[in-house]
Amino acid sequence: MSTSTFDASGSGKGNKTKQPKPTRTSAQWDPEAKRVFISLCEEEIIAGRRPGSHFTPEGWKNIVEGFYSITGRLYSKAQFKNQWDTMKAKFVIFNELMNRETGIGIDPVTNTIDAPSEWWDMKIKEHDKYRKFRGRDFSLFQHHYPTLFEGISATGAHLRTPSTVSQVGANSSARSQA
Repeated sequence: MSTSTFDASGSGKGNKTKQPKPTRTSAQWDPEAKRVFISLCEEEIIAGRRPGSHFTPEGWKNIVEGFYSITGRLYSKAQFKNQWDTMKAKFVIFNELMNRETGIGIDPVTNTIDAPSEWWDMKIKEHDKYRKFRGRDFSLFQHHYPTLFEGISATGAHLRTPSTVSQVGANSSARSQA
């Protein structure tokens, strides 16, 4: 593999480091690669390098370089961003399934959504995007995705209907008048 100057931030500016050129092949996201990527993302979040929904240039640079250092795989910032966006979209769908229903939970042994077949058939009929979630292990979603995506994705968890908003407002008014 030839080496050249590579800007890990993908911006074309900033500090240059001597690394192999990223390949134009598809990134392979096997379980170990996902685990390393998630761990690096958590580190950057803790360090304050995700001020909004995405990482700062320094955060992306650290992820690219850290991932290469650990796995020997050199992916571009765009490949990491695509994986980030894919994971975020799956987190939103997971929350749609879990937060809009009662009586649905996660099986502690299999880490799958514990729901009757009829429920799954209804959900898949409602939208085919739910099909890939049937029988899937959700341990990452439970233990890591909230750290990565809560507060930066619209999950509907704090959704209020007009009747609940007016009740909340009425309760606030009653307390302030007392």
